[in-house]
Amino acid sequence: MESKLLFSSKILLVVALPVIAGCARTTTVTGKLLDVNGKPSEYAMVGIASSIWDKGDNFVPCRGDGLYSISLEKQRIEYLIYSIPNHEPLRIPVLNDQYKELTIDVTLAAYNYPDHFDEVSVKIGGSYLSPKEKMTKLEDGTYACEKKTDKDHALYQLDVHEGGRFVNGPEAQSFVPDSLGGYWSVIEPQGGKTTIVFDPETLLRRDDSEKIAFYGSDFDKKFSTILREHDNIMRDNGLKLGAYYLKQGKFEGFVYDEGNYFRDFVKSIETEKDTRLSNLMKLIYLTSLRGTFKTLDMAKAKEFFNAVPPEDSAWCYFPTAFYSVDRLYPQQNPQWAVYDEFQQKTQWAFYDEFLKKTKSPEIKITVLGRRLIIAKNSNNVEEFKRFVALISSDYKDVKELQDLLRKYPIESKLNVGGEIPDYEVVSIDNPSEKYSKRSMLGKVYLIDFWFTTCAPCIEEAGNLHKAYEKYKDKGFDILSLSVDSEELVKLFRERIWKMPWKNSVIVGNKQILKDFEVSSYPTPILVSAEGKVLVKDAKELRGERLDETLLRFLQ
Repeated sequence: MESKLLFSSKILLVVALPVIAGCARTTTVTGKLLDVNGKPSEYAMVGIASSIWDKGDNFVPCRGDGLYSISLEKQRIEYLIYSIPNHEPLRIPVLNDQYKELTIDVTLAAYNYPDHFDEVSVKIGGSYLSPKEKMTKLEDGTYACEKKTDKDHALYQLDVHEGGRFVNGPEAQSFVPDSLGGYWSVIEPQGGKTTIVFDPETLLRRDDSEKIAFYGSDFDKKFSTILREHDNIMRDNGLKLGAYYLKQGKFEGFVYDEGNYFRDFVKSIETEKDTRLSNLMKLIYLTSLRGTFKTLDMAKAKEFFNAVPPEDSAWCYFPTAFYSVDRLYPQQNPQWAVYDEFQQKTQWAFYDEFLKKTKSPEIKITVLGRRLIIAKNSNNVEEFKRFVALISSDYKDVKELQDLLRKYPIESKLNVGGEIPDYEVVSIDNPSEKYSKRSMLGKVYLIDFWFTTCAPCIEEAGNLHKAYEKYKDKGFDILSLSVDSEELVKLFRERIWKMPWKNSVIVGNKQILKDFEVSSYPTPILVSAEGKVLVKDAKELRGERLDETLLRFLQ
């Protein structure tokens, strides 16, 4: 399940950032991929992904002897995905910064399976959205599932992995890759029926670890090893934090023990003599701020941020490290409601310097997008027009920024005193009930756009509850619209805040976000009983100011 299991930035750029364009580079990687027994596999493949989480593409099959050759053509860090059925897929980062040739030989480890199974479920259909079904346990210890079908083949995966993932079953006629390094098992239905049988005794159980042999460049080998170790820490932290949130319904109380990893990492950075590698390592450290760790040193993070010049090419390979400016120099005070002018000016200084000097297109797009959105949200017309003019003249070919200009025109359609856009959403609590501009007439109400893991949204929930209890009998209501899934919202309401007002989810409803000009979360808009905008300035509708604002309209 995909969900926003990351802390929210206080200003969210609602565009998909592009892959770094830059100048093309081509790193050629060759090598051999073998299974846990040291043998080649007819299904062995090597693909490319842009991160430890993303799906892969450009998969190439290995030859019969396990040899492969793959080209990396985008100037960024590419992750090679090594995959064989029944084996743990492996991702190895490669810095594609120049024309070069590397050799990487890999022997994969087998999947880890539980010692025994209480039950087994299966997904049939070849999609992660396919519903899972419980298999029937037979007297001989095997599991079976039978489904009617009119197709000539069926794809399936089983939840037999120790980590809870669905993976290919061992008893298959062939395999199809799933783009993440795993496989779907393929079988042919007989007599209009798909019969899947799983025998735990046929699982490949081996305790051998994967083996990696990296040749061609000491620098590349060292960098890849450093980043891979860091990626493993980040991935494990993210998975455990997500599992904790789904179980507890909150982030508070989560503890992740990274041991001395970050203390040792700082020492490695400070003793590294190669300036190029040291700068890359500093930015790797900054990306750690996206995780939840006990031993991160914020003073060191600030030192590292300021130590890597904006024009250093290292930023091209870790543009997300720039986002750490939100943690190191926050725009808002701890109450999330009032902008801290000094802190904002401090952060703007970094934004402007990077906009002028950075070689990273992604950072330029992020800076321009955020400045444009913040100017719009704070009603700073002069600043907004300045960035509109800059984007219009210098970034005509950047689709993401041009889309922003179309989304946030100089003349807003959502103005105080004007009619709110038409909308219709479905109630979470009663699917037969719909909320719309027409149905909400007669009450002063707050439309609140939010999501469950947005830190400012959670912080603001207490104020919403106080306001609702105080004014609900005076004609006031709240309509909360979440961009999360219904399951996450229900979990949030069960375990964190009750939110006893009107609730709906608008997953995939881009039109309502566009019509209400939503660019950050939470976005509150106060609506009159006649369906007109009363207040749209977030500063007037958050924190203690919310009560003061409501008092003006609800005597």
